[in-house]
Amino acid sequence: MDTDGYKIADHIKCEGYFSHDDDENNYMKQKIIDIFAGIFNEHGTYVDSKYEASYLPIKNEIKKMEYIIGFHPEIRAWEHSSTNTIFINIYILASLSILSTFRDLINILRSNDSIDLEIVMKYFTDEHLSKEGIREIDQILQKWRQYSVQKNRKGITLIWSSNLFDADGDFPYTLTTAKLIFHHEMAHWHLSKFNKETRDFFIGNARNELLVYIDSLRTSNEELYHMLKMYLSDDILVKWAEEIAADMMSFHSLFNRCATTAERRDVFISIGLFYSLMKMQELHFNKKTITLSDSHPPVLIRERAVRQIFAGSYEMTEEEFNFRMAGAWFFYSTYVDIIVDDYRRQ
Repeated sequence: MDTDGYKIADHIKCEGYFSHDDDENNYMKQKIIDIFAGIFNEHGTYVDSKYEASYLPIKNEIKKMEYIIGFHPEIRAWEHSSTNTIFINIYILASLSILSTFRDLINILRSNDSIDLEIVMKYFTDEHLSKEGIREIDQILQKWRQYSVQKNRKGITLIWSSNLFDADGDFPYTLTTAKLIFHHEMAHWHLSKFNKETRDFFIGNARNELLVYIDSLRTSNEELYHMLKMYLSDDILVKWAEEIAADMMSFHSLFNRCATTAERRDVFISIGLFYSLMKMQELHFNKKTITLSDSHPPVLIRERAVRQIFAGSYEMTEEEFNFRMAGAWFFYSTYVDIIVDDYRRQ
């Protein structure tokens, strides 16, 4: 995108403070700008025929984007189509790197060409590992609560590694997860610029799959099924479907670049991390039960609907997809779900 004098780095700014040390703060701001300039430059567009005529050529429209990277100890990312602005808060990504039990499972899932079910199942049944997972999640949530009320002249001193986003750093999936979050927010931007036919295609498919999944709850989780049927209106359903469509667009943007099975597995692991962030966010706001929101579906429903769409795109059942293609995502997410459920019950 660096053509005709346009430099994407000129359109990126940081908010908040990485550290109380000015030199470290300035160094990290520049490093983060350089890293995210690379991520943003990877993002392309769809063909012009998919957009409203008023936004064409779309390559010029996308150059109007402004990007804000937040260092605040908050859990949020957003896109404002009217101002062509995207905000990504990277603090929550730093939290991932200290979840050692979860990180150990990820290392196991990617260590061999095939997944060792015996070792993985230990994570689902070992009481000690369950307690460690609960302890680590509680530690993260306590830090979020502490930081959210702590006030300081220069904000919060965040404890994280300066190589957090290095591909060969302490936790290489942080970078890929950051890409997924960015591409998700950009997907909302694209959806806002698409013509009606294209927008209806993406959101309509997501809406149909969402309804199929909700209907399946009639037999598997009747209480949740009736709660959703009472809560959902047509407007809310469309908003939920847009989130699911944006997830799919984000995942495909990375998945389509993969040339090997190992690369695809690493993206699946990052998808699991993407959803685990949102599961912890739900815990942060509501420990006892899933969160119903007019704008976003509960993560449990959102992830399962996306997995069904993904499986269908490869003409597989969800079970076939989980075991033949996306085992790393499935097993990691299952472990997170177990720990979250255990955390809620304590």
